[in-house]
Amino acid sequence: GSYTHLEIRWSGRGTAVLTSVDLLMRFNADTGANYDAELIYNNADTTVIAAAARAGTSMPIGSMAAASATAGRAGGGTIAIYDYRGTSLDKVATASNHQTWSTTAGTTQNRVWGGTWLNAAAITSITLLLASGDYDTGSKFSLYGVK
Repeated sequence: GSYTHLEIRWSGRGTAVLTSVDLLMRFNADTGANYDAELIYNNADTTVIAAAARAGTSMPIGSMAAASATAGRAGGGTIAIYDYRGTSLDKVATASNHQTWSTTAGTTQNRVWGGTWLNAAAITSITLLLASGDYDTGSKFSLYGVK
């Protein structure tokens, strides 16, 4: 198309027997060790934590409540994918998301993600998968083109 960038908006919950589960992203069905990522998030309402993942087979890009969370709890966020059609630079994505898994203090998180697909190929497909389990009923994803 005529778009330069892509944006994905999502909300959902996982079926894994966990309080929360990570959302992972792959481009062009690439399962090689070609993804780097960084994450900053709050934990227990007050502590800020940073983490990195290098040479992954997918890019961690979000987190959502899962089956062990309080019923109805979920996660949601926005993912930006830059210059998806370009062929001269590796692909970069950033995201922000929020999740909550209970009504007690310390059970919500705001997360900021960033990652690189170490490949300059144009993106022709995007796969969003969970680190464990499947998507629960009611999970939704929307893809938008940005000029």
